[in-house]
Amino acid sequence: MTTPAEITRHLGRLATERAYSPRTLASYRADLDLLRALVQPDSHDDSPAPDWSRLDEAMLRRWVAGCVRAGLSPRSIARRLSCWRGFLDQLVLDGHLPANPARGLRAPRAPR
Repeated sequence: MTTPAEITRHLGRLATERAYSPRTLASYRADLDLLRALVQPDSHDDSPAPDWSRLDEAMLRRWVAGCVRAGLSPRSIARRLSCWRGFLDQLVLDGHLPANPARGLRAPRAPR
């Protein structure tokens, strides 16, 4: 599967502007691949670029609820949402999205 240009550019910015470690970048790439799969579930090497405008808050809320039901830790959900917020903020700045659908989402609280 080829990586969409928007994801490649975003990861490049994180590497150069924020000096993220290779491990963090690998985790973020995996998180962004999950986001891409939400938008483009049948993606293949010859598939067109993802239509990020298909993302909406309801879709992301369903994803969070599914992760909770599957037993994913609140910390892992929070990290993915944080990654997605940063990426989607960049898509808004680049003019690919009118607003960030992940902006209002919060991860479930971790038990004490």
